[in-house]
Amino acid sequence: MDGANNMVVMREWPKIYVRDFGPFREARIELAPLVALIGRNSLGKSMLLYLLWALENTMPDLPWLASQVAEAGGPDIASDIVASLEKGGEGLEERVRELMVLNLRGLAPAWARALEDQLERLYGVSLSELVRVNAASSEIRIEGREAVMMIRIKGDELDVEWLKPGPEAIVEHINVRSIGSWLTLEYEGRSTNEYIRSVIDVELAMVKLLNVVIGQLFETMLGSTGGETALLVDGRAGIIRTLLETHPGHLYIAREALAADVDFISTTQRLIEDLARRKVELDVPPLRLLLEELGCRLELERKPGIPRLHVRPWLGPRLPIDRAPSGIREAISPLLSLLSRDFSIIYIEEPEAHLHPRAIRHLARLIAYAINKHGKLVRLTTHSDTFICQLNNLIALSSTPEVAEERGYTREETLRPELVRAYLLERGDEHVDVIELPVTEEGFDESAFEEVARELAEERGEALGVLYAREKAGGKAGGSQ
Repeated sequence: MDGANNMVVMREWPKIYVRDFGPFREARIELAPLVALIGRNSLGKSMLLYLLWALENTMPDLPWLASQVAEAGGPDIASDIVASLEKGGEGLEERVRELMVLNLRGLAPAWARALEDQLERLYGVSLSELVRVNAASSEIRIEGREAVMMIRIKGDELDVEWLKPGPEAIVEHINVRSIGSWLTLEYEGRSTNEYIRSVIDVELAMVKLLNVVIGQLFETMLGSTGGETALLVDGRAGIIRTLLETHPGHLYIAREALAADVDFISTTQRLIEDLARRKVELDVPPLRLLLEELGCRLELERKPGIPRLHVRPWLGPRLPIDRAPSGIREAISPLLSLLSRDFSIIYIEEPEAHLHPRAIRHLARLIAYAINKHGKLVRLTTHSDTFICQLNNLIALSSTPEVAEERGYTREETLRPELVRAYLLERGDEHVDVIELPVTEEGFDESAFEEVARELAEERGEALGVLYAREKAGGKAGGSQ
């Protein structure tokens, strides 16, 4: 697609650079509100999606961090802060910054400990198996707002290094204010308040400030999103049928499932609870269109303790969600998470799975609505030409509001190009290439799917040509008789 000159850039998003991880020699992903990983089967789309989830969802090991701060004299500094507040704040700023330096110095190794455990349970393999074949190590570089962290995996060890800015440079931008026992800590325009009565209150204030600093420097990284995340794995329909009925028990089959699958069931149950608490917006046009296409409506049954979700198909009896048709089971978690107030980042493997092309169109429309209306961040994998085509339609409609209105779309149901980043995964020489597709007012390149469409058309044309020739020859033979 020629249209690079129409590229719209509003701002820069956090970036992730990957080297020698899984099948990827190199990859660069910019975490815009919508990230689409596109490609054929067995190229590592899901592996890359899981990595994004781990980097954004995993919080540092805070108990371990607290122990390191304690060993470095943190409690003594916290006691000085309590005493300073009692005396009107004398020397308060200096002591707060000193304690924050200790927390920032321990942040990288604390995150390394948590990330190591998360990656192993997420992929179900040792760390060494995540390194690209024939490579000595893997590197994952995270770039935020003038801040950089480097993750290195070598053998079965994972290390995190904070490259910039250093802890001492960060604390210079922390403003400290107090009124009586109230302590206000501010960093780059965001603040946290805590009423200080003891050392424990000071430690809590440091944790809150640490979350503010991470959020300002790295935005969504290190579990600082400020909301829940939903990893909606492939095979959702089968997992719901198999595991949802047993949740929250711990039956044998749940123990044997991959951690991501069990987490998915926990997320699904949480979404059903959000629905019961009226935290899910249901009265929206894209959802009505999707449910109409799926031929059902949602009904909630409030059993003691755990609410149960049912669907009522257009024809037939009401069914519990784990016995509903596969398309409904596949779509239920994405649609609930996109409209839940508590979930901020949604990761979806193959949103098109088990869905009719018309339902796929409505789901893409719902994703756009959630991004624009609720500020959701969505990361997904796909190899559906229908889904990609609809995303491009929504991008084009954002620049032609008159056409969008004529077609029945609201502005919230379209996608501005600057909100989208698309990446095509392709086979290389013993590795997988991750190619960024420029997003313009017309959308992004669909040629990988157009090539398949051409091949199908050529095959059909060739077969029909032979059939027409046979019919014509048969007609001539009949006439000669």
